Amino acid sequence: MESIFVTLYPLVALISFSGYIPQIIKLVRARTPIDGIALQSWLMWIFNCIISLGYGFFHLKDFQFMLTMGVSMISMIVVVGMV
Repeated sequence: MESIFVTLYPLVALISFSGYIPQIIKLVRARTPIDGIALQSWLMWIFNCIISLGYGFFHLKDFQFMLTMGVSMISMIVVVGMV
């Protein structure tokens, strides 16, 4: 069972990134300021990613975990930057 999850884990970064695509597309196409995007929530999620990256780097030393958190964090920063 463990080997199945070890094999599937790299897909998490792709799945996570694909979840941000609709939000990014909505922001790219927006002609007016976007309502309904809570910057406080996005900033909290970025902060959580920073903590998770630190945990992954200093404690887990797990490259796949750090890559997954990094992809999520960069995607969130793009969304916040576009807002």
